[in-house]
Amino acid sequence: MNRLKSLSCAVLVLALSNSTLARDTLHYYSIQEALNSPDAAKVLDKNIKLYFNHGVDGEVVGKNLVTNRKTSAFAKSDEKACRWAFLSGVKSLQARAKKMKASKVANIHSFHKKTPYYSSTKYECHAGAMIARVALRGDMVK
Repeated sequence: MNRLKSLSCAVLVLALSNSTLARDTLHYYSIQEALNSPDAAKVLDKNIKLYFNHGVDGEVVGKNLVTNRKTSAFAKSDEKACRWAFLSGVKSLQARAKKMKASKVANIHSFHKKTPYYSSTKYECHAGAMIARVALRGDMVK
């Protein structure tokens, strides 16, 4: 009888953990709050200007370039994990701009699973129990 109870408990725990691990919660968080965070000040390049959901004057040297960043969400709030994935994505776009001798990244928008989400105030993040994901697309401009 004790063996049956133990087996039942184990099956229940596995079932619950599998549904938790499969979580994919969609969030929209503030771009400005992320860019104003202490983490942003540490990792972003102030010399590469960022323009969300709109273009700027200049020569486009790279169009519709995508970055897809993931970060560990383990023991973090969804917001914190998403912010870190977002900043990592922005940093990646800036590094690509620098490599292409561009000084701006324009038309930045979310691009999860090749589906654009256009906003000048929010970014899209998908958070699970273990991973948070942010995909961004933008243009490199001289």
